[in-house]
Amino acid sequence: MTPFLAWPGWKHLRYVALLSLANTAWFLLVYGGMDALTAHRGLRVPVHFPAELRIPLVPAMTVFYMSLYLLFLMAPFVLRTRREFRAVVWTLAVVIACAGVGFLAFPAQLAFAPPREADLGRWAGLFHLADRLNLTYNLLPSLHVAMGVVCVAVFSPRASKGIRIVLWSWVALLAAATVLTHQHHVLDVVTGWLLAIACVKTVFDRLGLPYTEAIRNDLHPMNPEDTAILIRRALDGDQTALTALVALLTPVIQARVARTLLARRSLLAGGRGVRQEVEDLSQDVFLALFDRDARVLRSWEPERGLSLPNFVGLVAERQVLSFLRSGRRNPWKEEPSFTDDELDAEAPESGPEEIVASREHLSLLLDRLRESLSPLGWRLFDLLFVQELSQAEVQAASGLSADAVYAWRSRLRRAAQRLVGEMSETPATARKS
Repeated sequence: MTPFLAWPGWKHLRYVALLSLANTAWFLLVYGGMDALTAHRGLRVPVHFPAELRIPLVPAMTVFYMSLYLLFLMAPFVLRTRREFRAVVWTLAVVIACAGVGFLAFPAQLAFAPPREADLGRWAGLFHLADRLNLTYNLLPSLHVAMGVVCVAVFSPRASKGIRIVLWSWVALLAAATVLTHQHHVLDVVTGWLLAIACVKTVFDRLGLPYTEAIRNDLHPMNPEDTAILIRRALDGDQTALTALVALLTPVIQARVARTLLARRSLLAGGRGVRQEVEDLSQDVFLALFDRDARVLRSWEPERGLSLPNFVGLVAERQVLSFLRSGRRNPWKEEPSFTDDELDAEAPESGPEEIVASREHLSLLLDRLRESLSPLGWRLFDLLFVQELSQAEVQAASGLSADAVYAWRSRLRRAAQRLVGEMSETPATARKS
């Protein structure tokens, strides 16, 4: 598994140093300039709530307040490619610019009373350093909080679940520290946090994420570290990442499924085509990859030597072979074949009771499905399983993306299978009702 922190090499550190110096100069220009301008303005906009003035001063929280600089120092050891580090610098530069506009639009001053030296205790030296760095008037939004949240939001997708919890707890304490050390008000913290999230989504996600570049460049191959980030973000619910992952894997799965089926074309009865079988089996491969919290997909480790496309292709091949061997989903075995005796035998006629029971069973199943599904779910069930439209036709009719239709197809199958199982357990009761 790709480590969260690793040595990036001196060449990367020199590149980092140059970009960091440029961004520091931009920060000093904006932050210092806005504070100087506000000092010469008479207008002051209150940005605090009266209840905040009862918040106690906690000098020890200065440690968390100053920990922002540790996040800065971690950046080159977490973001070990030029693209990623350049993207986070651009993101911070945009955050600084937006904050500068806020400082100019809302010239404010702290409403907290200056602390007494006796109240600071052993934290006096560190507190005064933080106070000097914070200047006087730049309050809304809190640039301190914004820059901390940017770092954590960018670092988190590269970390394990435990490290992500630590990172977000850290930045939450940092944000709380800005208020508990009386350097900012609550509104400053909230606006700083929201500014950071907005800039990560609009700047970093466009410049720094490997899959956004892959989408623009027709999914050119990504290195293993970028691929691991793509998977992690997709499984964490990032829709852009999930779309990119499905787009990356779909041609791989379809090609491997088709190749495996065609290698056994001698089993094909009556010259039957494979296009529909490829689509259906590809859905099953996706289901196998994402089933049980994506256990199979999470098991991919680049250190073992297989790229993600090769790993998924191997999973697809094994899945198809498993279906063919078991006969459960063997498409060739679905071709009917009969002995001469069977062809000559008269088919038993269904009596009125069997016909009525079958129709009632189907009607009950559809009623149960309609009750349990949302309006969108029922419409997709009709398109996919009643009208039997193709994937492209369902996408056009519903306006959903390919990965959304894939997910709905699997979900609807499971729902129908579950209801059939429930109904088969109490057939008599179901028919009588």
